[in-house]
Amino acid sequence: MYIQQASAAKVIGMLAVSNAMVAEEMVQLNVIPLLLFVMGNVKHVSSQYQAAIALKIFLSAYESVKTLVVSFMGDTMYLKFKKNPEQFHNVLNQSEVDLLKGALQSIKELT
Repeated sequence: MYIQQASAAKVIGMLAVSNAMVAEEMVQLNVIPLLLFVMGNVKHVSSQYQAAIALKIFLSAYESVKTLVVSFMGDTMYLKFKKNPEQFHNVLNQSEVDLLKGALQSIKELT
């Protein structure tokens, strides 16, 4: 399961880079909460890493994604992510992990 998460997150990022229409469609299909949820998967670092890289791609391309993620994470956690997305999983504390694990439900409440 965890290897599948990492692979799916990697493919999501690759598709987002290669095709803007597909990336837009993924945003509309609410892929962002899924990536945030996977970033909370402390049992598989590769999943966290690939999800963070994919999220970084969407953040750079869509202001609406940035607004949503900042609203969800809060300024402090977002700045920690932006500082080094590739190592974000290494600096998460337990409350941040818990927040990410709740992304699927929490984002629904924000939108």
